Amino acid sequence: GVARAGDMVASERIPKFLTPSLGHLSGLMEFYAQDLTISEGLLRLFRDYAEQFIAVLDSESCLSLFRASSDLLKSYSSHHCSSNRVIVHSSEEEQKYDDVLCAIELLIQLGTKDFIDIGDQSGINSMQVSEMIFFG
Repeated sequence: GVARAGDMVASERIPKFLTPSLGHLSGLMEFYAQDLTISEGLLRLFRDYAEQFIAVLDSESCLSLFRASSDLLKSYSSHHCSSNRVIVHSSEEEQKYDDVLCAIELLIQLGTKDFIDIGDQSGINSMQVSEMIFFG
């Protein structure tokens, strides 16, 4: 969607438009967490946004992304980490866990910010990134 459109020439407009809305978007998980399709869609949005733009975000935008992602993942995990999923056919197994894979990929993308900013004094404190990923 929007994050994939980052290949256009003026892609710096997308983070300016989307970053202020991240908190509201993560709040949608609280209301729609029971619907696995919407949950996965929100996780994909955050994952794709982080994948495309985390390297070019300034520290304020990164913190906004980290906070919103933390809220998103907390809401997601409170509804889905204790649930038992029943898999009917073995071919459905991979599809049943696409949301879990998206959550893991989102954490990987957020973790890359720590490596991107090594040695950059204006970047995000690596402890903030690590704490958000491992402790929420």
